[in-house]
Amino acid sequence: MKNLIAEVEDDFHFQVKMEAMRRKMTIKEYIVSLIRKDLGKENEQDAEQG
Repeated sequence: MKNLIAEVEDDFHFQVKMEAMRRKMTIKEYIVSLIRKDLGKENEQDAEQG
């Protein structure tokens, strides 16, 4: 397992935290879900073009 680190502004962190809480997720779960969703879309686009 590897770590990803990103430095963000305080207000952005707060927005991410609030959205994660709204979805009853941790910040890590929320961010990973967004990345997985984005990567899935890229894979679908690659398949359509291939």
